[in-house]
Amino acid sequence: MPLSLSYNLYCVAYPIINSCDFNFVSILRKKLSTKELLDHSLFKNKDFISTVLSEISKKIEPNIIQNLKDIKCFPVFVSSEIYQLKNKNTFLIEDLKNPYLEEE
Repeated sequence: MPLSLSYNLYCVAYPIINSCDFNFVSILRKKLSTKELLDHSLFKNKDFISTVLSEISKKIEPNIIQNLKDIKCFPVFVSSEIYQLKNKNTFLIEDLKNPYLEEE
């Protein structure tokens, strides 16, 4: 269920199968310098994670942020060009499998 959807932020929480816990996923559009992008330790840095959480907390309920555990950050790169595949018989598709609709 989406918690926030805007130009710069997308947040969703979804239940974990056979658990009372939820996974929280957030995609935040954030400009980083070339130096920051090359610093792979940045995404594990507590100060950086705090600034990201601070930006996210402006758009969703603070109690959600306070209850997060095992937080991980990953860069997502954006391109204005569409990647052209060399093999004409290969297609890119999105996997929209919903585990709750699968039969056990």
